[in-house]
Amino acid sequence: MLNVVLYGGNGHQLSEEQIAKTHGVRLYGVCGAEAGAGTKRYKSLGEICRDEAVDLVSVCSPLRSEQGRDILELVRAGKHVYAEKPLATDNAELDEILTAARERGVFVGEMCGTAFDEPYYSVKKILSEGTLGEVVQAYMQKSYPYGEWRPQDERTDGGLIRQNAIHAVRVLMQTLSLGEAKSMHASETVKGNPHAGEHADGGLRMAASFLLTFANGAIATVNANYLNPKGNGIWGNERLIVFCTRGSVETDAGARTIRVSTDEGVQVLPWGKGKDYFGMVADHLNGETERPIPEEIEFLPTKTVNLLRERAEEAAK
Repeated sequence: MLNVVLYGGNGHQLSEEQIAKTHGVRLYGVCGAEAGAGTKRYKSLGEICRDEAVDLVSVCSPLRSEQGRDILELVRAGKHVYAEKPLATDNAELDEILTAARERGVFVGEMCGTAFDEPYYSVKKILSEGTLGEVVQAYMQKSYPYGEWRPQDERTDGGLIRQNAIHAVRVLMQTLSLGEAKSMHASETVKGNPHAGEHADGGLRMAASFLLTFANGAIATVNANYLNPKGNGIWGNERLIVFCTRGSVETDAGARTIRVSTDEGVQVLPWGKGKDYFGMVADHLNGETERPIPEEIEFLPTKTVNLLRERAEEAAK
C-alpha cells in the first residue's frame, strides 16, 4: 500500500475520492491541498521529504516555474512523484530530474493520461487496426474558455502552450504514434486579452499555432486558444482530424462522436470508456504492471512544448 501526499493545489490535484477508489494507495497527508478532517497536515515540502513513511507525492506546485525544483528535492529524498503538467518548464531541469530519479531508483511521472482519455483512446485503437493505413497529416484543436481567473503571468501555470497545447502534442506523439518532431514552427498572440500590455511579460497568451514535421514525413498543425465561447456548452472545444493513406478519422467534442471515413463509406461511432491513468501508475508502483508510458515517450511532449514556447518567443522578436 502506497502512502500518498498531496502537495499544492495549483492544477488538477488528485481528490480524496479518486485516491479512495484506486487500488493499492491511500491518502496519507496534504500540504497546501484540500482534504477531510483527520488527514495529516504538513507545513512544508521539506517536512514531507523528511517523513520516511511517505511513498508518493502528487505535485501541483504553487508556481509551475518552481515545480521542477520542488520535484528535484522530493526525488533526492527518495520519493516517487506524480506531477501536474508541465512537470518542469525547462528541459535542462527536466533532464536533471530524470537523471536523479534513475540514480535514486524512484518513479517520476506526469499527469499525462490524455492518450488514455476519450476519444483519443478509441482513436488509437482504430489506427492500430491498420485499416486506415499510415498517418500523413493531422490537425488538432484545443480551445478553452477565457476567464479573469486565468493567470497573466505564465510562471503560475506554464502558460497556454505548456498547459493547454501540451494535450494536443501528446495526441500527436502518443495517440497517433508520430514520436519526436524533427522540425517545428510556432507563433502566439496576446490579441483578445483584455489585460494585454499591463504586465511585464506581455500578459496571457490567448492563441497559439504550430506546424510540426515528424521523422516519418507526416505533418501536423495545432491550434490552441482561450477563445471557446460559453455558449458551446463544453469546457474544451476539441477537434482532431487525421488523414491517412486509406481513410481518415475525426472527433467532435460537442457531439462526442468519432467519424471514420474510407472509400467504402462513413462510420460514426460513440466515444468509448478510456482508462484510469492514475490507477495504471499505482499498479506500476505496486509492482503489478510495466510503466504505462515508457519514459522516453512520456516526456517528449513536455520537452516539445518547452521548445515550442521558445520558438514562439523567437518568432515574436
